[in-house]
Amino acid sequence: MTQTQKRLTVMFLLLSITIFAGLSAFIATNSATAHADTVGEEDEPTPLGLYTKITLGMDAIYNGNTVFAEARNDFTFGFAQVYVIVQLYSYPRERESCDMMDFENQNSIIDLNMYKSIRVEAQINGVARYWRSRVEYRMDKNDWKYHESETIYVLEDGRIMR
Repeated sequence: MTQTQKRLTVMFLLLSITIFAGLSAFIATNSATAHADTVGEEDEPTPLGLYTKITLGMDAIYNGNTVFAEARNDFTFGFAQVYVIVQLYSYPRERESCDMMDFENQNSIIDLNMYKSIRVEAQINGVARYWRSRVEYRMDKNDWKYHESETIYVLEDGRIMR
């Protein structure tokens, strides 16, 4: 083996050892950090979600004596916890907001995964009324957001008059 070949072999071994040591240190540091994040009970998880789109739909079941609203997580960008509350309201006369109507029922979930939905139902009880639904949601620890459906008029038998 020539002197040049010996030098190249030694340099290759030193480079290999340096890369191996660097990767080992990187993996050990990340493992220790991940473990430290999960050990402390007082530590808050870091919010990872950037955007979520929640849609709200509403309908009635003809001859089924039921009105329902359904919220769906159409898209969430990032790994996020999406807390969702769906509510139903009704009133004998038409109103512009759920705040001016009678609360009927609600359902909630701590983490609504993408492409999943949550539903709330209320009984019509043979009375024609105006119905409206509201969804309130927040991603991770961000501020609450909400939107409401359009008002629908549901007859005694569950038919919708739009």
